[in-house]
Amino acid sequence: MTAKIAIFDWAPDLLAFLRRAWLTVAACTVIMGVLGVAYLLFATPRFSASSTVFIDMQAAAPFKADNTPIDSQFANGLAESQVEVLESEGLARVVVDQLHLADNAAFMANGNSLVNTVLGVLLSPLSTPLPKRADSHETAAAELLTKMIRVKRVGLSYILELSVVSRDPVMSAQLANAVVDAFVDYGLDAKGANTRRASKWLEQRIGELQQQATAADQAVQTFKAQAGIVDTDKGLMNERHLGELNSQLVLARARSADAKARVDRIRQIMQSGTWTGDTTDALNNLVITHLREQYVDAARQAAEWTAQVGPNHAAVKQMNDKLKDIQVQIQSELKRIAESAESDNQMALSNQKDIEAQLAALVTAGDQTNDKLVQLRALQSTADTYKSLRDNFLVRYTQAVQDQSFPISDVQVVTRAAVPLRKSWPKGLIVLAAAAFVGLGMGFAIALMREALDGAIRTAAQVRSSLGLPCLGMLPALKQRAWRDRQPAPVIAGERQIAAPPLMRQTSLAPFSPYAEAIRGLRLRLTRTRQGRRDVNIIGCVSALPGEGKSTVSANFAFFLAEAGFRTVLVDGDLRKRTLSTTLAPACRAGFVDVMADLLPLEDALWHDAASKLAFLPALADATPTALPNLAGTQAQALFAKLRTRFDFVVVDLPAILPVADAAAASNLVDGVVMVVEWARTPEDVVRECIEHNAIDPTRLLGVVLNKVHLKSLRHYHMAASSYGTDALIPA
Repeated sequence: MTAKIAIFDWAPDLLAFLRRAWLTVAACTVIMGVLGVAYLLFATPRFSASSTVFIDMQAAAPFKADNTPIDSQFANGLAESQVEVLESEGLARVVVDQLHLADNAAFMANGNSLVNTVLGVLLSPLSTPLPKRADSHETAAAELLTKMIRVKRVGLSYILELSVVSRDPVMSAQLANAVVDAFVDYGLDAKGANTRRASKWLEQRIGELQQQATAADQAVQTFKAQAGIVDTDKGLMNERHLGELNSQLVLARARSADAKARVDRIRQIMQSGTWTGDTTDALNNLVITHLREQYVDAARQAAEWTAQVGPNHAAVKQMNDKLKDIQVQIQSELKRIAESAESDNQMALSNQKDIEAQLAALVTAGDQTNDKLVQLRALQSTADTYKSLRDNFLVRYTQAVQDQSFPISDVQVVTRAAVPLRKSWPKGLIVLAAAAFVGLGMGFAIALMREALDGAIRTAAQVRSSLGLPCLGMLPALKQRAWRDRQPAPVIAGERQIAAPPLMRQTSLAPFSPYAEAIRGLRLRLTRTRQGRRDVNIIGCVSALPGEGKSTVSANFAFFLAEAGFRTVLVDGDLRKRTLSTTLAPACRAGFVDVMADLLPLEDALWHDAASKLAFLPALADATPTALPNLAGTQAQALFAKLRTRFDFVVVDLPAILPVADAAAASNLVDGVVMVVEWARTPEDVVRECIEHNAIDPTRLLGVVLNKVHLKSLRHYHMAASSYGTDALIPA
């Protein structure tokens, strides 16, 4: 709960500031309100006519052949550029020439206003007159028209709203439509001119690219002829030849491998002596096939005869000889096949070696032509680039010729301006609201400036924070006129009785007044201040500057102590002004100085008040002495020691600190010093200077009393102000 309350500690100070500043703020607001009403009464009405146009981004993108979306940055930049074109002086000059606005007095009157007239008069001494030109009127009219035109983009769309403000509603609509029409014509003319310039440039550029492409192609053909590079539909000749040889080499190696495998198989059969082995050549040979059939038949018949007649029969033996003869024939035929296969194998090897030699030669030749191929590719790339550029520019040239023959505007008029039915300016609510806002701001600014420049002390918190001393009390301001009819009867001077005016006897004449309450509070706070310290019986009252009321405070405090039953003496220690002496004892012939110099006993110098029993020791006689006494000497100390033993309280009215040095010298004679500061008058830095850089012992400073406080005004600085009786009292 405490933390929540601390958050709003600034609220009382803010409310207090508002209470102080409300009059200034109200005055400034009223003044600005009156000026706003006067402006509404005397201002020339203005009428605004608006027209809207649409910027077609697709039409605004020249030479755009595909349907890719337009870049948002390009579109936004183009829309903002169109806004600048509408507000440009060049477009305004076109409208001025079309409508002859330079010679139109009603149009030129739009530039006449009270503000422009006053500024022209004030700035005329500072401006250098320029020589008149033939088109000066047209230039002035164009500048005036640009000031009357207002263009804004509607959100992030591509719609522009153009408004023209003038004194005449019909003129506003006419000018708005004229500007829009001129803008559309300007776009078409500019696009046509750009297209013509682009076509001319493209035509020239296409011719240059054609020549460059032809030269590059000729360079390619010349290089091929010089390098011996033959190009076909399927690639370069040497590359084709290399591929064919590679294929032939693969086939030759396959044939050679097959022939070698056949030779090896036949030799294996021949070495093993087994003629029944299977080979492709044997199966395909008719002789071997016939011999095998004979062998099979003879073997079958020999087996049958052996079973019938036995192996030793002559027929069986004859059949076995026939089988051996057939085997010899088969072996002879196999030998012949082996020799044929060997011949085929040698031919395959020879063909393979020949192809390998050709391939190696072609590879060697290819290595030598690699550099030439690199150069050829570079030349071919250059030629292809020139051809591509030529084709692209040719497409753009064709599009430019079509746009030139049929130009398309990228601006579409959405709404044409109509004659406005009511004025657009001034608007009463807006002007009065602006005047009130400016008045409030000005009032608060003035109030804040006054607060910043005001260095006077007004609150007890300010005393504690800036001076580091307690605030012993806040004494209300007294008015002497209110007590004229209550003056006491004059006393006889010889009786040495005080003739105290009501200004110095507030506690007895008005015991329930705020001033009396503050004096009683001062006594209580001095009692609390001296707790834990030495007794304070001799109290000195000082001020930084003369006229702050320290003498009045001293007298009222002394009268209060005396009326409370304390033996009290009031001493006028201000040897230069002697305010108390001239007020309380105007007929005195001796005083403080005479007693200190042992020229007069103390009893003979004291004056008394019959009602309160207050004793008063004047400063000195009416005549100014030739030399001021030494207040820091032993005589002054002896006098105050005597006063301490005789009285309970000694109240000393010391001189102001800044004008003279007596207060610093006399401060050592008292037990405590009370600093009297005039409320809302004495600057804070002056009081701080007196406390920090003067010879008064800081340990003797009891605190600060704010005097001449205006209680009603004090409520504006402290929200805790309360009322008691007829006036407010703020405790320290």
